[in-house]
Amino acid sequence: MGYAVMTIWKHPEKHDWKEAQASLDAAEAPGGSTVTWFEIDEFTQGSLFILPSREDYEAVIEGLNEMRNEAIKEGSVMEVEAIGPVKASRDF
Repeated sequence: MGYAVMTIWKHPEKHDWKEAQASLDAAEAPGGSTVTWFEIDEFTQGSLFILPSREDYEAVIEGLNEMRNEAIKEGSVMEVEAIGPVKASRDF
């Protein structure tokens, strides 16, 4: 099964969803991955990144951490991070 990475971020300004979508549209990830960003409130955003395997996660974590560090430099704070293997799922 897949490997999941879930984060919650607090931003210093209202989240710009058009910019977020453009960022996702330009992003690269291993085939079979999915990324979902969602609004918790105007300043807080969650993400769920599902990759095909732990190995795929390990292959992208360096680039992911670079993006995270840039967000932190801009004043954002990661409030939650949860990572682990997907043990059950269903597509509807």
